[in-house]
Amino acid sequence: MGQERKEGFDGLVRLVRGRISLTRNKRLRAALSEGGDPFQRLSEELLAAVVIEWTKDRPDGSPPASAEDLSPRELGSLTNRVARRLERQADEGTRWLAPSGGSPGISTRTKYPR
Repeated sequence: MGQERKEGFDGLVRLVRGRISLTRNKRLRAALSEGGDPFQRLSEELLAAVVIEWTKDRPDGSPPASAEDLSPRELGSLTNRVARRLERQADEGTRWLAPSGGSPGISTRTKYPR
């Protein structure tokens, strides 16, 4: 993602981050803590999750110019989708960690269709 595009989402990321509480959302905290500090992982992965969820239904993909351009309902819906995405990503990541001695993120098992 280009630096200019990333900067365009900074305000939206701040709005979403202000609504996510790892203290209240125990499921998200548990999922993110599997790979280390949940607060650090949230800060690392939040931008990508916000961009993906925001652009999913918007062909132009441009973020709102200001917080006033976003209704509380839209922000709530976006925040919920971002939190669920982060939970799913964290769960999928821990399922594919290699056994000890392997490289993280690479499965040493081959899956064959049954």
